[in-house]
Amino acid sequence: MLDLSGAYILDPQAGMGMALDHQHMATAIAERYPNVRLAQVPAHFRTAAEEFPFALVDYRTGDVLKELRERDMTISFIFEWLYKHDLQARGVKEVWDNYMREKQRLKEAQQYAAKEKQAENLDIVHSMANSPLHTFKHGNRKVS
Repeated sequence: MLDLSGAYILDPQAGMGMALDHQHMATAIAERYPNVRLAQVPAHFRTAAEEFPFALVDYRTGDVLKELRERDMTISFIFEWLYKHDLQARGVKEVWDNYMREKQRLKEAQQYAAKEKQAENLDIVHSMANSPLHTFKHGNRKVS
């Protein structure tokens, strides 16, 4: 969860954006979605490990809708995400179904990665069992 204690909302009227393109983006978002604002952790408060320096925030409740990386800070990405998650435009059922499909896709990807890792480990065990050597290389790993 994004901690907004050191962040501030980019208010289009106040012009508090650190970059001109962020101000224009905040204005475009506020015009299209009146309850959504762009928030950011100011550069002087960020650490090198800050993964999500930006966020879309529900202006009325203060809830974080979407955490954004620096690479996500394009108007096309933001508007596409907002459109896909707009309950009034798309309907609750469609948004929920999309969410569940994405959740299932991520689960399957994790299961596939775990299966691949297990197959690799099994291959190492078979190689060790069939090898007359005490140490050998498997890929870039030296196994003894």
